[in-house]
Amino acid sequence: MTSIFTKTLFLVAMMFRFSSFAFLNPNFIIKEGTKIIYDVSYNGLQYTLTITIKELEETFSFDWITSKPMNKKGTVTIQKNATLNSNTLFNFFSEEKVELVDQTSILISNKMFQNWQENSSMEIYLDKEKSNKSLFGNGYNHTQNFEYKNNNSNEFDCRTVTDKDGYSITYINDYTFPIIVEMHLDWIIKLKKITN
Repeated sequence: MTSIFTKTLFLVAMMFRFSSFAFLNPNFIIKEGTKIIYDVSYNGLQYTLTITIKELEETFSFDWITSKPMNKKGTVTIQKNATLNSNTLFNFFSEEKVELVDQTSILISNKMFQNWQENSSMEIYLDKEKSNKSLFGNGYNHTQNFEYKNNNSNEFDCRTVTDKDGYSITYINDYTFPIIVEMHLDWIIKLKKITN
């Protein structure tokens, strides 16, 4: 009798665990028109960065807008070769229109993804203009929560890589959508919400 009771309790607990967290596949929720909203902390300022996906096929293109006190907006287009082979992250949203041919933004390249999946280190540029680069590795897998459809219990399977200075990059652990969900560099950006 105790054994049946214990097994039933275990099954109920497992059902509660799986019902309280929804592990989402980014392929099902990120499409043209999807908004990806980040909280940003930079130089003592707090604001939101909202990305609206425009194109996902030949190029990766998005509109972006920042809340007060930044109040800026623009468009970024990333060429296909950059999403495949880049070793540079573009992180400075200031110009109204940017076309990236050898840098990625909001996502890591497939080259970075492959290196970090194999537990290899990879040196990447964090600021190409200033030749600021760092060696990231020591990857580990985990999940990360975000809000989707008024539910804060959604999770993505993620991977985080770090460098010797304590900087970190966390991205969705999915080869087709390695979207950055959190970065701790000289600023902090963290995924808050996705809407579509």
